[in-house]
Amino acid sequence: LRSGSMLRVSRRLSSSRAIFKGSRANKEGLSRALDSTLKNHHDMAVFGAGFLAEVSSLDAYRAAAGARFHYYGAMERRLDAAAGAAGDVWGEFAQDLRQVPCLMRDLRAVGVHDPVSVRPTPAVRAYVARIDAAPDDALVAHFYCRYFADLFGGSMLGRPTRLALPSIPEDISFYRFPAHVDRDRAAYIERVYTALNRAGDRMGEEAQAEVVEEARRAFGHNAALVTEGGWAVLPRAATGAARLVVGYARHALAGSEGGGGG
Repeated sequence: LRSGSMLRVSRRLSSSRAIFKGSRANKEGLSRALDSTLKNHHDMAVFGAGFLAEVSSLDAYRAAAGARFHYYGAMERRLDAAAGAAGDVWGEFAQDLRQVPCLMRDLRAVGVHDPVSVRPTPAVRAYVARIDAAPDDALVAHFYCRYFADLFGGSMLGRPTRLALPSIPEDISFYRFPAHVDRDRAAYIERVYTALNRAGDRMGEEAQAEVVEEARRAFGHNAALVTEGGWAVLPRAATGAARLVVGYARHALAGSEGGGGG
């Protein structure tokens, strides 16, 4: 399927890889140490399966967005109150990256007017408990784990979600950023890496090591959000993949009939 949407996703993936490789700030300091956790603790196959399972049905999407409301809510409450390095990093970027209001809008759009009513699973509760228990400095790890994922890859997932689940009535706020972030995403990400390095310099080596260990824990909790149901995630992921293929085909056909390429 050679639709314009698929080409845009491919270009965005290439762009993310180029930003990661081209960054100077992530070759040193705390940024480098945090990026080192990706190789062994960020399994793209697991997170890919999680996304496909999420778009297998509207109910699955509601559950996933509701789960995000719980753990982003815990994270943003802690970051808002944090002192020291974590508070400094969050203070610089909160206006652009805050997700709870976005999640509330997205949930209302699919009929969930009280996000608290979405019952958290055991994995969500464990993740929230870890965020609540983390020392202030260690919150930098949770910031890194979630908001970098949003900036690098998550921002590509809004359109595929809409294609797989066309009943979602409006654009998904969670996957969108302010225009100035999207205009030069590489420069914005470089600013975030630089802020992480400044935070690391404030902490000292021992605290930095704890932040890196906390990042490993955070990635583990995020993987558990996908794997807690065991093998049951696989048929849901297969259904989501089928929905995505049909959605891209429908979009390509509509573009062809309209005289464009999508």
